[in-house]
Parts: sequence; C-alpha cells; structure tokens
Amino acid sequence: MDKTVSNAQFSRHTSRRKRSALSMKTLLYLFLGLSLLPETASTRTFSLTPSYEELLFEVDSMKQEIERLTSALADVKKPFVMPSELIICGVRVNLDDPFIYRRVKKEINEIVFHEGMLGNLIDFSGEFFPVIEPILEQNNVPDDLKYLVAVESNFKMKAASYAGAKGPWQFINSSAKRFGLKYDSDYDERYNLTLATEAAVRHLQESYRVFGDWLLAITAYNKGNRGVNDILNIQGIDLSLVEQPNGDKENGSTSENNGEGDTSVDTGEQNLENQMAEQRDSNFWDLVLLVKVTRRGKIIGYRDEQERYVPRVIAMKLIFENIYDYDFLTFDPETKFAPIPVDTVIAHQNMSSLEVAKTLGISLWNLKYLNPQFKGLYPTFLKGKEFYLPTGLAERYEQKKDQIKVYIEKTRSRSHSASKSTRPAFRKGDPVPRTVTLLAGETLWDIAQHYGLSMKAILQLNDITYKSARFLKPGQTIRLQ
Repeated sequence: MDKTVSNAQFSRHTSRRKRSALSMKTLLYLFLGLSLLPETASTRTFSLTPSYEELLFEVDSMKQEIERLTSALADVKKPFVMPSELIICGVRVNLDDPFIYRRVKKEINEIVFHEGMLGNLIDFSGEFFPVIEPILEQNNVPDDLKYLVAVESNFKMKAASYAGAKGPWQFINSSAKRFGLKYDSDYDERYNLTLATEAAVRHLQESYRVFGDWLLAITAYNKGNRGVNDILNIQGIDLSLVEQPNGDKENGSTSENNGEGDTSVDTGEQNLENQMAEQRDSNFWDLVLLVKVTRRGKIIGYRDEQERYVPRVIAMKLIFENIYDYDFLTFDPETKFAPIPVDTVIAHQNMSSLEVAKTLGISLWNLKYLNPQFKGLYPTFLKGKEFYLPTGLAERYEQKKDQIKVYIEKTRSRSHSASKSTRPAFRKGDPVPRTVTLLAGETLWDIAQHYGLSMKAILQLNDITYKSARFLKPGQTIRLQ
C-alpha cells in the first residue's frame, strides 16, 4: 500500500530541503564569490515543486563544488610576509627592527616589480647556481654568497659597467689581476663563471679575515677593504668588542667543562664555517655608506648604492627561498609600514649627529633616517631645533647631552708623504713579530696590511676600538700575537 503524504506535509518537507540547499548555496556565494562558480552551478534554478530526488542531486552537486573549490583554494599562494628574522652567512638579521625591515622590503619591491627582472633571475639561477654552489662548498664559505652574483650582474655573463667591471662577478681590472684572473684584448677570464667564482671566493675570504664579519665582508666586496675600514674608523664602530652568543670572543673560548666530558672546541682548529656559524650579529646596520656626488667641485647629493648592497643580497635570499610558496605580487595590508615611535628632543647646542650616535650608543644610520630635515653626510643638529631619537632615549639624551661634542673631529689623513717612515719588507712565510712599534704616519690598517693580519684581531689583542685607534701616537707598542 503506497504511503500518501498530504500537500501541506510535502510542501513543508520540500520547503525545508529547499531552504537548506539555498542556504548552502548562499554561504558558498558569500565565501567564494559568484564568479568562482561554473555557469551551470551559478545559473541553475529550482522548479516550484522539485522532486525529492532533484533536491538530493542538488545538495550532492553543491557538496562536490565546495570540495573542488576548497581544494583549489589550498593551492592558491598566500601573500609573502617577512619573517621575524633570518640567518645569512651565519649572521642573524632582526627583521622586526623597523629600520632593517624597511631597507630589505624596499629591495624586494624593487626586484619584484622591475619589468622582467624577477622571471629572468629565477630562470637563469638554474644555469648559474649549479656551477657556483660546489665552489663555495669546496672552499668552506657560506652558500648564501651565491646571491651576490644576482645583485652584481643579474646573472648576465657578459655584464659590463661604466666603471670597467666585467663578468658575472663584476671584477674591475685591478681586482681581477689581484685575485688571479687573466685578461687581454683577446681573452678575459672574468667572463668564465667557474674562474670568476673562484676569484670572488678569494676576495671574500680575504675581507672576512680582515673584519671577522660576513656582512662587512660582503660590503667590502662592493666598497673595498680599505673603504670599509675608513668608514669604521670615522664612525668609531666598536668592532673589536663584538661578542659571540655564549659570551666568548672570536679568538678564544672561556666555556667551562660541565663534568660530562670535554665538549670545548679549540678555536685554532675551527674551520671557517664553524667560526662563521658562531657569529650572530653585525655592525653593518650602523654604517652610513653614502657616496658624495659633486658637480664643479660642489656637493649636489649622495648615492646610496653601497648602503643598499647588503639589504639587496638579503632580499635576493628571501625571494629565491620563498618564490614557489608565496605570492610576492599580492600585499597583506597588515604588513604595511607603520610610523616608527620616536622621542622628540631639542638640541641645546650645535651637535654632530655622528657624536650624538656615539655618545648615546645608537645607530647613526637610524638617527639619520629619523631626521631627514638636517642635511649633509653627518648632519649637524642645530641649536634650538627639534630632532628625533628612537623611542625611549629622551632620558639618556638629557643625561648625556653635555658630553656630546659640537664638531666632528677631523680624522688623520692617510697621505703617503715623504715624512712617513717605512717598515722593513715582509714576505709571505716570514715569522710575524710578537710586537711592533707604530711608526710616524702609520696606522693600524697599514700594519695589518703589511703583515697580512686581521684588523679585528689586532684591535682585540690591543683592547682598543676603531674610535680610539685614531689617537695612537708614533712610538706606541702594538701587539700582533
């Protein structure tokens, strides 16, 4: 006997099923959007009196559509969001620092939105990196150094600059000769990727030996060892006293044995990779590396390519390591730059920004960024004018403002005048003396270069800084061992 259902009962039953199906469809529209649905699903309509089977079919179709679109959404890349920190060449970079964050993110935007650059970088990395990576590994230097090629030449084998730098690693004539690359009118090893990479490794190893800091070594690849040394000298960076995370300095270990076996490491036998991995900070972010632009002997501005070099290398690392997982062309509104919190203070006299940074122990680069209204390479904060400090420093400024010098002290010239004393020749393999006497017109940099020693090691041995090194006098004894 057939079960009968009244029209009212059927109407209520179908109405509930219909409302259920419609509510599912409405939710789908709200979360996924009408445009994502296929035409058959978005334009399908219900008859006034659909059958029970038709309703079940409709519900099943909607479930399948939701599953399909959910799966499709899982494959959609999320916008790239900067990590809180990263490690490059064993050095920790704090990307939560608003100043560092801006510098790196700016370079990412420059690379990603430069027409055609990003695509070419990703494609040509497949040709360059397999050649470069084994050479870096064989020489026990950080794999991250491969990103310098992307910055130097954009992976262009025949790259050439207006200054005469050539090849993927951009060697000028003097550097090419110094690091063993041969060239003449018919033959040029700077265009050979393998040979140029080997020469670049020698260059970077030398700079790391001098400064003991990979970000400074990378900077020196762009600016030169002497150039970086001069900037450290002028700005008084306390490079010699940078400590390792465990409190040890670079040239020795004071770790105590806990009684569970000797786990100490002889730093004299550590390879470069182990020494590098212990380093977790860098003075690079404090440096002002602007280059004056002059016209008819008058300063008309400053170029910032040298300041941007390390942030650009870091940007390349972030892009190459995340390009397949994140969308660099879509922005998350939560990651927009926000105003940097500052304290407002008043200059009680004309004060050099360089001396303000030294006295307060803060980054000169950050201080200049916050005060663009004051002009010059090392601008003067004028008496009675407001200027900005990173938040929380107003009290320290009030306590120390009378110690801040009014003018920048002139650094000693490194001119090679006739009055400068000369040191006996020193050949590779000769024993390095335990101590030497500083000669007239000589600097610690001259001594380091003469004996092939690390500038950082000399500063540490003599317990002095770049700032105090400027005031050494002829006749003072300098330890070399």
